[in-house]
Amino acid sequence: MPGPVSAFVPPYRELHVRDVGDLGNALIGGGLRREFEQQVRARLPEPMMKGVTRCWTDWSQVWVVQCGGDTRNNRVVLAGRQPQTTVEITLPYLHHYQVRTPLSDTDRVLTALQAAYPPGTPTRALADALVGVLTAWAHHRREHHTGVPLAQIDRAIAEPLRPLLATWLYGDEITATVDAQWRLR
Repeated sequence: MPGPVSAFVPPYRELHVRDVGDLGNALIGGGLRREFEQQVRARLPEPMMKGVTRCWTDWSQVWVVQCGGDTRNNRVVLAGRQPQTTVEITLPYLHHYQVRTPLSDTDRVLTALQAAYPPGTPTRALADALVGVLTAWAHHRREHHTGVPLAQIDRAIAEPLRPLLATWLYGDEITATVDAQWRLR
């Protein structure tokens, strides 16, 4: 089981295996998600119920409970059939759940970029915009939303870049009217 259970976020949105047999002694169930949750509620702490995950096989769909995992090595830890046991399995390589760059590594690079460049420079503005987009994405992923609203992405990108674009388009002739029109776009 992971350390801080209250902050648990499953490492994979859904799993893909070739056969149910690949899951070993993991706790699995068919049918509806709520039925599976009712069956395992007595065995698992409430925060771990966030780990209930759809698992696709070549022939069917089952439900499993993720307890942790390592996305860099394509491994996932599942709740076992016996109470207080876990099963660690290696997922077959499939590109749609491979995490190319962990968010923590990206955050370190962007923080270093923001520290290295003063505000108002193009590199800093691009880093700020990317931080805004990734922050919105991480929030929506943590809340299990299916997507980020386009207006939120627009706002995250436009706010840091707007002063640079306005200066480039209008030069030193930026007036309050032009600035207000630019904000409305």
